[in-house]
Formats: sequence, C-alpha cells, structure tokens
Amino acid sequence: MTTTATASTNVPRPSEDQPTSGVIGQHGVVLSEVEHWFDDDVFVIRSTEFDCYAEDEDFQSAVNRFGETVLDLGTHLAELVSDGRATEHEHQAFDLLAPRLVALLDAEGEERRRHEERLVSINVGRLRRRRRGTGSSWAPRATHSSFSQPSLV
Repeated sequence: MTTTATASTNVPRPSEDQPTSGVIGQHGVVLSEVEHWFDDDVFVIRSTEFDCYAEDEDFQSAVNRFGETVLDLGTHLAELVSDGRATEHEHQAFDLLAPRLVALLDAEGEERRRHEERLVSINVGRLRRRRRGTGSSWAPRATHSSFSQPSLV
C-alpha cells in the first residue's frame, strides 16, 4: 500500500507572514532554530538566531544549502573573531554557533571512525572467508635444475 499526501485547499501555505518553525541539524546536532516559508516558487529558510538564510525550489535542497551556509558563516565569523575585526553582533553569533560546529565536527569524526571500523571489519571478514573458501593450494616442488644460477660476471 502506498501512502500519499495531498495539500488541502483550506490549509494555508507557510508564508513570510505565517512561517513554519523548526530546527535544522546534522548528525544529531542542531545548527539553528529556523522559520521557513514558500515565496515565489521557492522555499526560504531563515535562522531565528543569527543572520543566515537559504532558498531553493526544492525543500531538501534548501535545507542542504542552509547547512552549507551555516558552515560558511561559522568559518567567516571565526576569521573575524581571530583577527579582532568582529562586531559585537558577530561575536554573539560566533559564541552561539561555535559550540554547535565543534559538536558537529566531533559527531562527523565519530561517524567517520565507525565507518572506517566497519570497513576494516568487512575487509577482515572477507579475507577470512577467502582463506577458508579457497583452502590451501598445491604446487609441484621445484627441482634444483629449475633454479637459475646467479652470474658472477
């Protein structure tokens, strides 16, 4: 059985005046609380916590763009703060965003480590199966006459 959803004509589409609220995150880490709406055939996603937004005709693409934009913003804010050029507003955004990005990097590193462990486990398992599956092989013993003699010249 296939389940489908259809939009009801009496349910208003999210608009800038009446957006839908939510959060966007990666690897279980919330990057930002957001509002989203549909405007001129594109989905718009805007952070309610700092100056960041993304838009696309496809909702999932807009979500992905928002995540990329947050990462870019974090990098930009880190540069401003480390160079001493950040405004008070930029400092506040960095203070809010930095722990989240560190948590995201930790989560991605942990996921990468687990993935690599699975690959090693799979490869070792394949190696064991290959050894068991093929068994030992037999080859005729070489005779002394078949060895080439090293040349002294």
